[in-house]
Amino acid sequence: MKMRMMAALATTALVGFGGANVAFNGTVDGHTLNVRDAAVVRIGDEESSFLMAVLSDQEGLCQRLQQQQQAGSSTELEFTLFEVGSELMPQGAPTGVYSVQTLRDMELEPGAMLARAYFHKRDANCNDQVADEQALGYSGSIHFQEPDANGLAHLEYDISFGSQNDRVTGELTAQLCDVVLSPPVEYTCQ
Repeated sequence: MKMRMMAALATTALVGFGGANVAFNGTVDGHTLNVRDAAVVRIGDEESSFLMAVLSDQEGLCQRLQQQQQAGSSTELEFTLFEVGSELMPQGAPTGVYSVQTLRDMELEPGAMLARAYFHKRDANCNDQVADEQALGYSGSIHFQEPDANGLAHLEYDISFGSQNDRVTGELTAQLCDVVLSPPVEYTCQ
């Protein structure tokens, strides 16, 4: 069951935001992120679903995701949020506080609200330049509020990354952009 959960969390279908009130404070392995755009990601089906938020230093994130492209020479921060269902599968991402853990350390108990965080620093060919040991969020929390009647969603984060224990904080409030891709999503490098 845990292997199925990991496979589900590695797949992406995307719903984007036009960025507004976005903040990133701190560094990961000596790299910072000058956020220029953000997206929220809805992934899954009736059996299993979760949410992903992506902050990027590149504009046009929603359009790029529609075209299933990653940006070369980019920096991004992504969060995966989900509530553990009764069958130990991700069952959406309701408003609440999510505990950041690595996939390896996640304790899957029904009702647990869990999050995964990963920092990407990509070269021109979209290869990650920060090793997993430094790029993975291993502790912290993400406060997430579902979109309101006006379509505005909000999240605040406080996360420690990697063996170097880099602390990153920030927030995002933005309008939901209506884009849906079906998993599995294969990305090309732009």
